[in-house]
Amino acid sequence: MQAHIPHLEKKGIFAPDYGRILFYTILLGLAARIVFFSLLRQYPLLYAPTLDEAYYINLGRTIAGGYLAGEKGFFYMDPLYGYFLGGIFSIFGDNLTIVRLIQIGIDCANILLVFSIAKRVFDRRAGSVAAILYALYPVAFFYTLTILKTTLTVTATLVYIWFLLVSRQREKSRFWLGLGLFSGLITLLRANLLLLPVFSILFYPFMGRASWRKIAVNSGFLVAGFLLALSAFAVRNYVVTGHARFLITQSGRLLYCCNNPENTTGVYNVPAFSRSRPSESETDFHREAEKRAGRRLTPGEVSTFWRNETVRTLISHPGIWYPLIVNKVKWIVADREIPMNQSYISAAGFAGITGLPLPGFALVFGLGVPGLMLGLLRKSESGWLLVPVSAILATMLIFCVSSRFRMPAVPFLMIGCGISASIGADWLKNRRILRLTAILLVAASLFTLSILIPSPASNGFVEVQLSQAYLRLGEFGKAAEIAAKGRKKYPDNIKFYILLGQVAASEKRFAEARYFYQKALDTDPGNSLVWYNLGMLYLGHGMPDKAGRFFKKSLAVHRDQKAVLNLGRALEASGDMASAISWYNEYIRKALPTDRERNRLIRRIGEMGERMEKGK
Repeated sequence: MQAHIPHLEKKGIFAPDYGRILFYTILLGLAARIVFFSLLRQYPLLYAPTLDEAYYINLGRTIAGGYLAGEKGFFYMDPLYGYFLGGIFSIFGDNLTIVRLIQIGIDCANILLVFSIAKRVFDRRAGSVAAILYALYPVAFFYTLTILKTTLTVTATLVYIWFLLVSRQREKSRFWLGLGLFSGLITLLRANLLLLPVFSILFYPFMGRASWRKIAVNSGFLVAGFLLALSAFAVRNYVVTGHARFLITQSGRLLYCCNNPENTTGVYNVPAFSRSRPSESETDFHREAEKRAGRRLTPGEVSTFWRNETVRTLISHPGIWYPLIVNKVKWIVADREIPMNQSYISAAGFAGITGLPLPGFALVFGLGVPGLMLGLLRKSESGWLLVPVSAILATMLIFCVSSRFRMPAVPFLMIGCGISASIGADWLKNRRILRLTAILLVAASLFTLSILIPSPASNGFVEVQLSQAYLRLGEFGKAAEIAAKGRKKYPDNIKFYILLGQVAASEKRFAEARYFYQKALDTDPGNSLVWYNLGMLYLGHGMPDKAGRFFKKSLAVHRDQKAVLNLGRALEASGDMASAISWYNEYIRKALPTDRERNRLIRRIGEMGERMEKGK
């Protein structure tokens, strides 16, 4: 019988059943994500979306309501995820649980994509290891539950590389054109994905044998498809605004936020003249750009202004280059997950999984980097894995480091882990102990480096998010407890004073609310949010005249629709019907057709007009 064993192995009788392994891996990944969801059912941030989540939910509702243009002007944030939400809302209703379940399903499909790509560039054994790692990667669990584009960005990146491998294998022009169309589409999901076709073209001459003519022709079709897809977006912008623009308008703002003398941390932070919420920051940057330029600017011109301002700042302040680069590289390789909008560390602690032996970034980085290098030496096709890794690395070096930006590179590092495991198994089988020891030492060194890098200094972001969430859910005791602790720990962060004021106002403690709002104003007299909250405090206590003055102060800083609406209400309550109608009309002019408040105000203005006529 022993003489026939090699023959039987060749037939696959004793070989691993990779199809069955993949099937059970996907089931494992699905179970792990559902369990994580169940552990976070009481996590307040699931029910109180803010920042980018709130923007995308409102955009999805607008699109589901029938306003397919999404916004009246340019998109300042990548719009495709809003259309994804709009499609779900139009079919299933405004249900975030459905969105999360769909994203869990999409992320389980990512397991299959990881396996398929690893099999194409190396072998099935590498694919199985990579798929298992992704199935059990807890940060991936977390992002399926956020109303953010991270999970879809991972999917888009994986599909792009799979499509690229197919196009490279077939070498048909129509495949490269289709790849270009797809890359243009996913650029509307996250703008930095435009680097994928750029690096694909740069790496193409080194990926196996292909004539220069073939490389030029296929690259041309890739670029043509990319531009064609973005041209459709430019047409949308021209129809809505009268100006054709291929991309969103926040890139210049983000670039400056991440690279200026006030922020050399390597992570996102707004300068002193801007507030933190995306919509407010966009307004503040627009106003500051016009102030510095001395003229009116379109949103596109504002983005260009801040891009040029970033370049000018980096040239005139060469001393900030070193800390910027060092900090960015440090956070890129660190095991820490840098939060933006939501914190994985906070969610993991709430779910109680921080002590579980699940794969973290340090493991993926430690085994993945040498695996990618070994794969490139063994099979040139493995070099295509460097396309997404390079694109994500460039994004973080140019802008900033965050868990959301780093996540799309993780599956490809996991494929590198699979390559390390596959090659290591061959070395062990062939007793090449020295080589195996060397690769393990390299992996251990990278793992240790990643683990030892400390977390960046906290500014209270996580505590603010949790307190705000509990406040919105009406759990005032928990909101006040977290805000009080945050005020002591981060005395310069006025958001904790605002939160304590909002809690006091919600519990009808007028004097205490005034006290906390005044403390916030002592630190930041020009904070429009504090003036707005004072207006709401006085309006709620039947003092519309004072409320109106505070709303006007808020609007002098930031033209916020909520302040416009409530100023109208304060003026109406004061008996100044004509002024109230004027402010209501301003709200109506800027509101989208799907805005329910807009339609209510149209009816209200009619009623007020009739009352004024009768009064005459």
